[in-house]
Amino acid sequence: AKERKFHAGKAEKLFDLMAYFAGYGFNKSHSAAYAMIAFQTAYLKANYPAEFAAALISLESSNAEKMAFYLKEAHDMGLEILPPNVNESIIDFNVVQGKILFGLQGIKNIGHVSLDNIITEREKNGPFKDLLDLCSRIDLRTSNKRVLENLICAGALDTLPGNRTQKYNELGHVIDKAIENKKRKETGQLSMFAMDQDFDSQEVYIYPNCTPWSDKEKLEKEKEVLGFYISSHPLQDYTLAMKWLNIESIGNLQQQYLNESLQTEPVVMVCGLITSKKIISTKKGDRMAFLQIEDLGNNAEIIVFPKLFSKIENLLNDHSIFVIKGTLDLMSQATCKILANELCPIDLFFTHWPNIAGVTLTLPKACDETIAEQLKNKLLVGKTALQIIFHEQEKTLIMRSSKRFAISFEILKQLAHEHTITVKISF
Repeated sequence: AKERKFHAGKAEKLFDLMAYFAGYGFNKSHSAAYAMIAFQTAYLKANYPAEFAAALISLESSNAEKMAFYLKEAHDMGLEILPPNVNESIIDFNVVQGKILFGLQGIKNIGHVSLDNIITEREKNGPFKDLLDLCSRIDLRTSNKRVLENLICAGALDTLPGNRTQKYNELGHVIDKAIENKKRKETGQLSMFAMDQDFDSQEVYIYPNCTPWSDKEKLEKEKEVLGFYISSHPLQDYTLAMKWLNIESIGNLQQQYLNESLQTEPVVMVCGLITSKKIISTKKGDRMAFLQIEDLGNNAEIIVFPKLFSKIENLLNDHSIFVIKGTLDLMSQATCKILANELCPIDLFFTHWPNIAGVTLTLPKACDETIAEQLKNKLLVGKTALQIIFHEQEKTLIMRSSKRFAISFEILKQLAHEHTITVKISF
């Protein structure tokens, strides 16, 4: 630099910058390779979205958190995800008629040795006919009771006779029966009615009657073994309740408000499933929480300050679906962020939400005294005001009850379904 009459100090500074950049900079060949990979993956995602997503999910199936993230990404891309099926699924996630079929390796606590044994037996001797047939044909040393329980909870055995509850409750008896069948087969001790070599494969286990798991219990077990809700979503049971409460979807909030220039932050009301929570202590030693929630389409962060947190801390441990009212943080562009003013489990809404003005039931025009009698039998004394709108002699009449009643969303759903009654909640 000196020979060419450049400033020595500037030359040294430039060299130091080049040396520093070399610590993390890419040369052209490296950059070109990364650019090519980026182009190829972008092309595959755009033109073969299902195949691309299936390969990516399979790659991350050993990491439950990442697998759940990419499953949700696939769902958000509009791809349908089929539940695992012991008679169709392979180890990896794959594509069937444009839909992603859940891979068996995505089910927790099931090793590859067990899966290899199940798939090899299926390919060799055909689909499994029922749970007893499955247990009689596979190696129960590698596919133990825990493995089979997880297959049941994941829905992988739903195509076999019996519901999940029956299979789960009777699994121990079925395994014992399968072991007995295997021993008889090995020793040649078959009854006179079982001389046919295919007898064991034709034997069908008869389940006793039992009450099936509730949708909530079924989904909880599903999430536990898959890390993802696949057959439904817990919020599906509350679609009517959210409609009556005028709940806004998180996606609509982001579209509606974040692009507007508002002087004050709007007060919004959402309902969501808590997917994670982080509890911290402030400098004063007060506890507060950051909650991640999801509705049927999007995610949001809920900030619960100490005063509200002290009221609802115990509820956070016992419930998962909450109604939240608060101010929308317009400064947060990347994620929907809400500063909570009120927060309540949706199942306890009528007993815990403050200042509920009441419930209005609008009866159908074609109704008789039997509806009034059923209302009287269903509604017990409680703390919620009630008014009923009905029609008589071409007039619309409003009857306000002097009593207060114990209202729940379950009762309102029954009334709406059985009698086509319209519900309005005022608060």
